[in-house]
Amino acid sequence: MSENDRQKAIGKALEILDLDPVFLDTETTGLDDHSQAVEIAVISLDGTVLLDTLVKPTIVVSRGARQVHGIGSDELVDAPEFNQVLPELERVLRGRVIVGYNFHYDWQILNASAYAHGLDLNEIRPAEHYCAMELYAQFWGEWDEYHGNYHWQKLTDAARQQGVSLPEGMAPHRAKADAELTRRVLIAMAMADSVETDETIVVDVGKENWNKVWDME
Repeated sequence: MSENDRQKAIGKALEILDLDPVFLDTETTGLDDHSQAVEIAVISLDGTVLLDTLVKPTIVVSRGARQVHGIGSDELVDAPEFNQVLPELERVLRGRVIVGYNFHYDWQILNASAYAHGLDLNEIRPAEHYCAMELYAQFWGEWDEYHGNYHWQKLTDAARQQGVSLPEGMAPHRAKADAELTRRVLIAMAMADSVETDETIVVDVGKENWNKVWDME
């Protein structure tokens, strides 16, 4: 691991948090290029849930996907379709900095869902987007000789490596839980070289957003 790369990752995490991002996650019908969203969640920097909804896809949920997230056709019978969810998704994402763990995959899923309804995501117009998975790979520093880059870590592995857990009642592989876990992992990265006091975490960067006390319990 390059210590310089690790420090750059910490600096980038702090920079992103100072932009007051939102955290996006999706659960899907499968893993192929045509998979669609079956659940979407967006969480703010302070942990407020901005969107958390099931989504009825136009295609069948694969057995493998259902085994991961537990969402099947029965749970989606009365769920809104993507065209009904899109206005609220636009409202919470438009003009915002968006962070996702494997962001590009989540965005691909949303695009596929929109396309299935003859729609697009053009009205969202995010200010910027970041992939927490790629940033965490640089931070963790496990080198992949074959690909000549840092090895991507699963979200649950990243959380375990940083001692991060979910609030009671949440479990991984649901959209709200994974968005919250992404938030906590990014904060953990930013806090990696902070000084812990009896009251809170002090990060010596002079950033306005770090005047808040982060509820990580």
